[in-house]
Amino acid sequence: MIRLAEMSVFVAPLLALLLWRIAVARGLDGPPARQLGLILLFLLLTGAGLVVFAVHDRLPPGQYVPAQTIDGRIVPGHTQTPP
Repeated sequence: MIRLAEMSVFVAPLLALLLWRIAVARGLDGPPARQLGLILLFLLLTGAGLVVFAVHDRLPPGQYVPAQTIDGRIVPGHTQTPP
């Protein structure tokens, strides 16, 4: 879910620019102000959601154990339960 949100933050301005360029090439004045406002609102809400997830879904320090190679086998990363 987070990756989708990160990608949308990256792709949305590019999509808005592409739509604007297509509209201007066809002789239009560009996207209406309402459409630009909705795009801006979407970006702000997505950014706020990313901030909320980043603040509330954080693990305490030392709880994540990264992937390791033990006896030639790869042991995936995992979280430890606190003692």
